[in-house]
Amino acid sequence: MREGLAARQFYKIRGVYAEHERYGPQIDLQNIRLVTDADREDGFDPAAFVEHSRFDAGAMFAELKALVQENIADAPLRRLVLTILDRHADALKKLPATLRNFHPFAGGLLEHTLSVTTAVSTWSRSTPPITRTWQPPLNQDLVVAGAALHPTSAASWSSATPPSRRSRRWTAA
Repeated sequence: MREGLAARQFYKIRGVYAEHERYGPQIDLQNIRLVTDADREDGFDPAAFVEHSRFDAGAMFAELKALVQENIADAPLRRLVLTILDRHADALKKLPATLRNFHPFAGGLLEHTLSVTTAVSTWSRSTPPITRTWQPPLNQDLVVAGAALHPTSAASWSSATPPSRRSRRWTAA
């Protein structure tokens, strides 16, 4: 590695790309520097360099909130769930559900939560026969709230840094 350059950092480069007939693709570097806050303001996103959900995070989050709106009848509980989801929205959109087992990519936690909440709200609306004898009876509002909020302890990492492709480690700031 070139002197002064560090692993696991992002650099902005200026150079000329060419295909050498013997050595293949090459970049002739003219300038290289660390990425700055100004680059982030111009749209640079480190998350673009890691595996992420195939679904749009904003659309998934809107769908999750719509499920909560439609399936929690109790207004104070619905308001509480929506407030907690909004508070953790950035982390939900960035974090993986797990590092290796399921949804191990940026946005995986949100994708998993949406999947669980969809399944639970569908199941609880159908009132399976076994639940008709439960005492106390099944409370759909609480079941849906639990599904929507079950990942918020992981999402309490208010600022998460995605892993590099090699490290696969997420860190919380």
